[in-house]
Amino acid sequence: MSLRPRVATVVVHHSQPADTLRAVGSAQDADYPSQVVLVVDNGPDAGVGSPLADSLDPTVTYLPAPSNLGFAGGVGLAASVAAQRFGVDYLWLLNPDAVAEPAALGWLVTTADAVPDAAIVGSRLLDGPGPDAPIAYDGAVVDPVTGATRHLGRGVPASQRPARGHLDTDYANGASMLVRVGAMAVLGPLPTEYFLYFEETDYALQARRRGFRVLLEPRSRVHHLRRSVTDIPTATFVYYMIRNRDLFARRWGFVPDPAAPQPTDVFVASARERIAVARPDELLAFDALVAQARADGAAGRSGRSDVPTSVGWQ
Repeated sequence: MSLRPRVATVVVHHSQPADTLRAVGSAQDADYPSQVVLVVDNGPDAGVGSPLADSLDPTVTYLPAPSNLGFAGGVGLAASVAAQRFGVDYLWLLNPDAVAEPAALGWLVTTADAVPDAAIVGSRLLDGPGPDAPIAYDGAVVDPVTGATRHLGRGVPASQRPARGHLDTDYANGASMLVRVGAMAVLGPLPTEYFLYFEETDYALQARRRGFRVLLEPRSRVHHLRRSVTDIPTATFVYYMIRNRDLFARRWGFVPDPAAPQPTDVFVASARERIAVARPDELLAFDALVAQARADGAAGRSGRSDVPTSVGWQ
């Protein structure tokens, strides 16, 4: 009997240990036996004695980061350790606010094994708990001229989009995606310039440009609980989504259509409406944050920023 490919599951943590522990638990409950789990702690209290470290199962490899490395930096740290200690074939990137169904990892590996030129295989994401939760991601499109991104299937109950097999997609969602280690050797690590958000979109475009395929496997189901979607969006979410969309467009030479609503305009209007209802006292701070994010994106400022931590809500 041949051995199944070895997978390192990577969860990058920053805050909310209960959410991270739930994500790790769902990975450990996978019906795929050839797996090791690594947790990168980007939090301010990372290290021995942290609430997260003390609560993790002893079989989990805990990696305290020397500072907040962001998502891509955390993945890079885990990838290096996984290569040195475990010799894995794939990395499964799982968000700390996600819960994977038991068959999710098995379907990702089965599909990746069946398509040797696939660098990345992403899961179907469901928006919240429940077997028929609305879809949050079921493949995606990047407009080849403007760079606008669009998730397919959004809002449709999962039962109304039967999962019959894998499909090519412009990018996988980083909340749950399997990355072939052999492809990473060609592509290099995920880009750290974004710090948070859009790095997986950029990486997928790099992979496709180098001749690899990027796939959606809808039979791999992961519930994305999205901690940023509460009564109001977090300042971190708002800042990096706006700034990084501009960085992404500049990096790839996309040209916005001046006659069409801009993706950031739609996002900002929706976020501002929620702020106005829940925290009207923060509207001026929100507007200032948006203006700074746009200015930083236009100026090409990348990496970690202290701007989100300077506003009154987090």
